[in-house]
Amino acid sequence: APQFSAGAEALVVAREHGGVRLPLAVLAHPPVESCTWSLAGRTLLPEGSPRHQLVEGGGLDIGNVTRGDAGTYGVECRNAEGTASTHLLLLVHCQP
Repeated sequence: APQFSAGAEALVVAREHGGVRLPLAVLAHPPVESCTWSLAGRTLLPEGSPRHQLVEGGGLDIGNVTRGDAGTYGVECRNAEGTASTHLLLLVHCQP
């Protein structure tokens, strides 16, 4: 099953209206087939969102960050051997 690098960031800070990347460091053999992101239990579908985009390696880019983007993100990665999941916390600094 995939494993996440011990050095992976668990806390990411973004500015409101800016862009941010939620990084992911996955070690897997065979390679990871897919990674699925969620926020507050809701699966994010990057294909259907102009603000969310999966990046190489499984990370997630978020554009035009809003207060509603803050929270705990879950990510589940899958390969032929199984699945593994981890969490990241996104804090959003709001403009005064």
